[in-house]
Amino acid sequence: MNAVFDSYEDCKNVLLEYQRDTGTNFIAKYNDKAFNCELEDWQKISKYLRFHTENIPFLGYPFKVVGSQCLTCHQGISHVKKDLQKDNDGDQSCSKKRRRSACSKKVGCTAKIIVTQIFAFPNFTLDEDTKHKRQLQSQRLREAISKEPNKIHVVPKFYMSLPDLEAHTGHPTGGPIAGRQERIDPAITQFLIREAKAGVRKLSDAKRHLEAFVEQDFPNVKDKRTSRRFFPSDKDISNRLYNVRRTSLYSKDDQKNLSELVRKWREDPDVHIRYRPPTGDEDGEEEDPFLFVYQSDQQRHLLLRYGRTMCLLDATYKTCQYRLPLFFLCVRTNFQYVVVAAFVTQYDKRNSIEEALAVIKDWNPGWKPEHFMTDKYLAEMNALETVYPGSTVLLCDFHREKAWTEFLNKNKGDKKENNEALERLLTGVAKAHTKPLFEEAVKNLKSSPEWKNSLSLQRWYRTYWEPCIERWAAVYRSTRLKIAITINNGVELQNEALKHCRFSEYKGSSLSDMLSVVIDQFLINEFDMYKNANIDSYQECGKVGSELPFISNNMPKDVIHHIVNNWESIQDAKDIVNEGNGKFIVGSERLRYIIDLWIPYCECFNWARDKLPCKHMCAIFKFYPATWMEVPEYYRNSPFLSVDWYCITGQRSDMLIEMPFCEMSVGDSEEFSGSDEEDQKQFAPLPPKHRMRRRCNEVLKDLQDVVLDISDLDSLKSLEEQLLKTLQQAKSMRPMEATLNV
Repeated sequence: MNAVFDSYEDCKNVLLEYQRDTGTNFIAKYNDKAFNCELEDWQKISKYLRFHTENIPFLGYPFKVVGSQCLTCHQGISHVKKDLQKDNDGDQSCSKKRRRSACSKKVGCTAKIIVTQIFAFPNFTLDEDTKHKRQLQSQRLREAISKEPNKIHVVPKFYMSLPDLEAHTGHPTGGPIAGRQERIDPAITQFLIREAKAGVRKLSDAKRHLEAFVEQDFPNVKDKRTSRRFFPSDKDISNRLYNVRRTSLYSKDDQKNLSELVRKWREDPDVHIRYRPPTGDEDGEEEDPFLFVYQSDQQRHLLLRYGRTMCLLDATYKTCQYRLPLFFLCVRTNFQYVVVAAFVTQYDKRNSIEEALAVIKDWNPGWKPEHFMTDKYLAEMNALETVYPGSTVLLCDFHREKAWTEFLNKNKGDKKENNEALERLLTGVAKAHTKPLFEEAVKNLKSSPEWKNSLSLQRWYRTYWEPCIERWAAVYRSTRLKIAITINNGVELQNEALKHCRFSEYKGSSLSDMLSVVIDQFLINEFDMYKNANIDSYQECGKVGSELPFISNNMPKDVIHHIVNNWESIQDAKDIVNEGNGKFIVGSERLRYIIDLWIPYCECFNWARDKLPCKHMCAIFKFYPATWMEVPEYYRNSPFLSVDWYCITGQRSDMLIEMPFCEMSVGDSEEFSGSDEEDQKQFAPLPPKHRMRRRCNEVLKDLQDVVLDISDLDSLKSLEEQLLKTLQQAKSMRPMEATLNV
């Protein structure tokens, strides 16, 4: 196949389609220096005029040959020069070279493509190809060039000759074997580059997107599945994704990359960053450990709006190739849990966490939460109590349930039914909201056969959970805190927020990559979801506001739907009894519920589960409209029950949202504060041996991290001997009874 093209781009497009149709690949062997030069340089080209050459047949007009490009089959002759080994009599040394793991694909195929660029003169055409006429036409063209070269019409053209499939030798030109030897199509490479720049990192996602792209853009190509051109291997895809990430780095040194990212982030005036790279002295000892703290003004707005009652501190590990913990400070909003600050420390120790929390405290003057929730990790708890004195540190429900499940699953000897029964008994203790229910749940746990038959369970509960029961049992929590945690399925939202599934695909990445994902993607997307949810609620509220007067506060849409469903189920007021002082009795003679709007409180299950106005409260609001104002202001004006106007108007208030503190109780029916002085203590201190046991466990954890950094074999052997001696000494310290370990 031979053809003439008006531009080099047309030539390359035809060559690409030819390679796709035939399943062949050609690579450049050489380019002449003047090949693909500009039209303005036509007079500088050789003075020889031609009507045909060895590769170009007679075209009907004279032309000048600019240069050629030779493309050979990618399985042709290798053009890499091999080093000649020189033998020296006095030099017996030899250099080590990397051994090739696979043979070369070159088989000496002789197929080739010649692309020749010419400058044609179409105004001097010939009707007949004879020597005499060629000489006359050449003479006229030379005279015109010498007299008025600017008036001559010159056209650049490219002549390309494509070989047949029979020209290929030494390798197959069809089928699955040839398909796996093909080079990746440029369109596929460009698609993978766009995917990588868009944030795709998982191989499975890239393969799924690539498959859809190939099916849409190349529907008529046969045998796509067996062709590496359209379906590269997993390694090919991973390499191209990695190359894009590598080119986006400022340097191969990750610390320099992070420094450049911090400089870029600090250009935004609404962002607060405290960054300190690790430093050391002349002896190599560390002086200042690594610290990175981040908070935007949008996060600060959410912290001041929702962070007065309760904040949650959670750490996630193994998010990058370094052993650095990533901490999230979260608050419960009117729709979901949202991160309001993030920080990374070099160590998950008390001093490092305290320093980061102190930075956040300085950025938010006047903010002091009543409660914190965290994992059962002593360093986090002590750091919070030090930086925020007076705040109560509680155990997160999500981590508590996770720890209980892991312990019960470790007991392989117990049956599954026993573990489920124990989990129900423990959950009953944790979720009992009144003193009688709490005491009954504890009694049921300790009188159960599962408890009596398991000494390990008793020791585990009495050692780790009973001494700090005030931190996790719901009966010790105030009404305000219960509303902040429970309202509108808050516990389920808490579990979803702390799973960190979105970071699983970035494990093994660098620290700068991880922080780029957190700041440029995760935190931005999270606030966008929060903002869109508030906008949707504002529109939803306008539709039902006329029917339900007390929804004028612009409540979230989930709360609106909950109230509307209860509102429509109410028929009449005959089953409502007004007891006065905000107390009502709602229901029939068979089943009645006591409601106290001044707390607020209802005996029904729906209120205990959601802390949203149940159908009994809605009945009171419907037939006694003025009673809505009897509900405490901290509940009526709660940010959890109102739309954030910043999402609607774009005007942010940095003032701390103050709600009147109204700590109400209904005695034994609602709160349990304890009767003895010991019960009224907020925290029960751990016994000295338990504190010392925790300190030993922390030392062992530090030892694990240090061992991973030791590379010297002799040092590891010496350390092993010392550890074995320490282990034998520890075994001898355990109490022994009847020659058996207790």
